[in-house]
Amino acid sequence: MSVFDGTLGVKFYVYGGFVQDIMEGKLLRDHSDINIFMENMDNSIEFILKYLNDNGLEADYTKHWGFISVGKYYTHLKKDYVRIYISSIEFNQKNAIWKYYGKKGFMCFPKNWLDKKYRMFYNLKILTSGIKFEYCYRILYKYTKDMFYPKDKVEKHILALNYYEQKLREKNINPFEIFSNIWSYNPHYFDEWHKDFSPPVLVLGKDVLKNNHRSSSFMKEFVEKNKK
Repeated sequence: MSVFDGTLGVKFYVYGGFVQDIMEGKLLRDHSDINIFMENMDNSIEFILKYLNDNGLEADYTKHWGFISVGKYYTHLKKDYVRIYISSIEFNQKNAIWKYYGKKGFMCFPKNWLDKKYRMFYNLKILTSGIKFEYCYRILYKYTKDMFYPKDKVEKHILALNYYEQKLREKNINPFEIFSNIWSYNPHYFDEWHKDFSPPVLVLGKDVLKNNHRSSSFMKEFVEKNKK
């Protein structure tokens, strides 16, 4: 990961399961992959691929899904290697637009949710997606796809939700406020299977907050706590 640290002149942000480790400053479990947003990646695919491959990282670009994968990237992690997936994130004045499915799926949220200051992790300077995005992403994930978490990931998913809920509690962050500021649009599903704009085509965070048992319970807890 150190090859991205300022050398390319763009920012990258780690998201997904590895974020907890970074926030805690230590490895919490084994990881088979690391997920990264890269600023304006779409504008420099060829340059990035050449740079990564010149550094021996075996990088490929999957046009259909819109991400760069880096395989057999050896690290100090417990597994023999960890695969890295890099997808594009773009910014306008206030928002971040993450292209999680190339041109066929993106998620929009406030860009100030992302880390502004670098975190130190094993002597590496790293930016992350931040606790607000990580919590919302885990709740919204199943609504953005015609699938649910595989059984082997359910336990990790629940542990992550517990972790980020606690972080939000500590900071007294209003769940309604954050869920009102994130949404996903996935025209891939509209083109292929769905003929309306119900999930997974269009997913509004505020609607998920009401309909998802876990997030709605967390919202009720927040309201009761702040009545006092």
